Amino acid sequence: MAKKLINGCNQRDRATVSAPLTVPIRLLKFVHGSVRPARLRRVTRPGLLAILTLLGASGVVGVKAETFPFQIYGSAPAGLSRLSGFTDTIPDVVGRIESHASLVIFSEGNHFPVLIPLALDGFREWLRQKGHALRNDNVVFVTLPQLMLVSALERGGIAFGAAVVPVDRTDGLWPDLVMAGDRPLKKLASDGFLAPTARRFARNLGMSFLVRAGNPLGLHTVQDLADRRARVVLATSQEAGARQEYLDTLSMLAQPDAVRAILGRETSDFPGRLGIQHRDVPFAVANGLADAGLLVHHLALYYAETFPKEFTVVSLPGAEQRSADIYVALADHPRNTKAAAWFLEYFFSRAPEAYQANGFAKLPDAEFGETLALRPGR
Repeated sequence: MAKKLINGCNQRDRATVSAPLTVPIRLLKFVHGSVRPARLRRVTRPGLLAILTLLGASGVVGVKAETFPFQIYGSAPAGLSRLSGFTDTIPDVVGRIESHASLVIFSEGNHFPVLIPLALDGFREWLRQKGHALRNDNVVFVTLPQLMLVSALERGGIAFGAAVVPVDRTDGLWPDLVMAGDRPLKKLASDGFLAPTARRFARNLGMSFLVRAGNPLGLHTVQDLADRRARVVLATSQEAGARQEYLDTLSMLAQPDAVRAILGRETSDFPGRLGIQHRDVPFAVANGLADAGLLVHHLALYYAETFPKEFTVVSLPGAEQRSADIYVALADHPRNTKAAAWFLEYFFSRAPEAYQANGFAKLPDAEFGETLALRPGR
């Protein structure tokens, strides 16, 4: 069976190549903050070809490698090598990692297809029109699952393989703004990491299915997953909030015995799994490790529109009843107070249109920008 590798994991991904077979491999580069591909092209990156050549020479596998030519957001200083192959990638960080960045935003990852293009494509132009200037024009995004963001702040760092990125108020990467759901924000505020209030800016439409292009199993309802003995993949316990939302949606849309049958065929682990749903779920579906992935609707829509030859999105009537909101809060004593204020002014002027156009709900005017108290008594 053809195996497809999605960029952004680590060396263990090579275990997904079955041996000893000669199989075609298509490398789907899910580079964070990328744009939609115009066409396919052959991989020419020397490091990747060296790995594949070595596998072929050893008699393990013969391969034909292809990739989607994505643009990578952000720039690297002239002369630096960009290690963006599937064995040497730091996922879910955009920008130069430095303690004196112009603006640092920590955010849950599920809305990255809206947040990063909106911010990087428009924020600098808005600053120019307003006559503002960032100190060193370096905006950094860390878009990891919510529990990972909480852990990074509480434990003082993030480990990417053998590399550790310090998260520290004085001499490490430190957020000026944090975007997440209400519960992790309240936890961070109670621990003294955030200001006492947050503002709502988006609401998702609940869960959908991400399936192979054409929906070969004809999956249209949660009951279909049980009736057709489909293998499913969803967020792990490392994304406890998202996983619970998906479990609650399953329970709302199907009988208990059907839910038990569905979870009994869950694809819970595979080589290279990160515990980040916006990478793991499409990886599993593209590689035939699962028949359907459960994702918030806007993420499933993003992958289906970005890779129409690979995926189809299946909307689930009634799933919007399990929607969830996303808020933004200032850090307690942010480093870049002025830049954060500028970003919020820009962001709240653009967010309603941008998020609705990308598969989110339309928030009522009275609820968009509404303040949420993060600490008791506030």
